[in-house]
Amino acid sequence: MKEMIKMEKKFKLTGNLAIQVLNAPDDFPVTSVNAAPFDRVLAFVYSVNEMVDTVRQIIKEDQLQEGAYLFLLYPKKGNKQFDTYIGRDDIFPAFEMDEEKYVFGSAVKFASLQSLDDTYSILSLKKQTKKTKRTASSQRVGDYVAYIPKLTEYLADKKEALALFESLTPGYQKDWARYVFSAKKEETQQQRLVEMADLLTQGYKTKEHYRKAQK
Repeated sequence: MKEMIKMEKKFKLTGNLAIQVLNAPDDFPVTSVNAAPFDRVLAFVYSVNEMVDTVRQIIKEDQLQEGAYLFLLYPKKGNKQFDTYIGRDDIFPAFEMDEEKYVFGSAVKFASLQSLDDTYSILSLKKQTKKTKRTASSQRVGDYVAYIPKLTEYLADKKEALALFESLTPGYQKDWARYVFSAKKEETQQQRLVEMADLLTQGYKTKEHYRKAQK
């Protein structure tokens, strides 16, 4: 009973909610109930790649209702149950957060980090659609078409990177434009330009292709 009360508090499980539980241990007290779109998704993950893939899949399939929470439960450093762990410093670079902490150009944003017990930590994400602002950096890929020539100009003296970039489909080119120019700070844009050139030189069409190659 005490364990369930703890879970209700940690995962905000009050009310008539649609809940999905993924990859949970047999003794985990919370179970799936109702159908998508969900108010709460609790997913156990054991690597950064698995964490990222889970989030991308849930976003792609639009499984979360507005205001819903996605909780990623992962082995913490120093746990005695697993040989591996996920460190905080490994998480945030993988999620490609913008200045407002939205991940992967979606309506899902970072909410919090907390401990569940001696074995697991919890990364909380929330679906919270951005309010439209004229001055806000848009995350829609199509809004960045006009920036493609700037990428070409930057790559002009980087022959290998330029050759691959010019061979990309318009969709991939717009993806790079969004990734670079969605950053509000010029310093961040410059860092992403350097990163883009490096990955293209290595033969990766997108950052996602590079990430998958590291598995």
